[in-house]
Amino acid sequence: MRVLVTGATGFIGRALCTELKRIGAFVRAAVRQPAEAVADETQLIRDFEDAPDWTKAVAGIDIVFHVAALAHAPLKEASRRLQTINVDATDSLARAASAAQVERLVFLSSVSVYEASRTSFRESDPPAPRDAYGASKAAAEDRVRKSGVRYTIVRAPLVYGPGVRANFLKLLRAVDCRIPLPLGGVSNSRSLVHVANLCDAMIFLSRHPQAMNRIFLVADGEDVSTPELIRRIGAALGKVPRIFPFPVPALRIVALMTGRSKTLEKLIGDASVDMSALRDLGWKPPFSMQQGLQSTAAWYRDRASHGPPFSSW
Repeated sequence: MRVLVTGATGFIGRALCTELKRIGAFVRAAVRQPAEAVADETQLIRDFEDAPDWTKAVAGIDIVFHVAALAHAPLKEASRRLQTINVDATDSLARAASAAQVERLVFLSSVSVYEASRTSFRESDPPAPRDAYGASKAAAEDRVRKSGVRYTIVRAPLVYGPGVRANFLKLLRAVDCRIPLPLGGVSNSRSLVHVANLCDAMIFLSRHPQAMNRIFLVADGEDVSTPELIRRIGAALGKVPRIFPFPVPALRIVALMTGRSKTLEKLIGDASVDMSALRDLGWKPPFSMQQGLQSTAAWYRDRASHGPPFSSW
């Protein structure tokens, strides 16, 4: 099996390349700048914002895994960059893959395509993006469907695991440093997916005939509340987290005053996915959430001991 992986040097892309190499696939990595990648060869795509030509990248490829995406951008540039990187570059890749007659394009999307007020998600729920990022992923999905390529779309919730960044890394650090967290009164239900489970599901779907031209949700298969997640992170780190109850309405007021409403909602909101469609095809997550958190904690401890100071992460 010959595959192309975009975003190959990122958190998810690197893990995906590693797993593909483990099972014996020939991996071509599409990268924007010369960088070390877990791949047999690399194809330089200088700038996703400059109408990239994917012809050489997809030549001789059986399956394309499109993982690359922009999640954050300066506010003044967000709309333009999300459009060009997440939507237009996906469109040109899908059309190039179609022209090259690749067997499948597996596109990594997000549960951000769903309406923020919903508490649980199914593949059949219509997109109603909660923010500009979600809107760009929904638009990219539409471009993939219209490109003519044979595809599988995978919508993921919060992804964690070794190499994680952003809010989950901040939560790890907060628990490790025993920073008091006023989230003990939160009662919610959230799905997460360990990066190894996500990669396993994407590879599984890439080769399953019944996954052709369909959308799937993926998760660890075990939902948790935010307080329970914090306690489990603490157990994995060998720390007792300092978590205490605080009225949720008051939390929202404080978050609004400090410009952190979006971050807070990701912590206290519900986001449960129904992955029965993926299970019906016979897929089971190879790692439990406990195992996933333990591997993440082990990476975190190793990084703290041997890596650069946390302030540079």
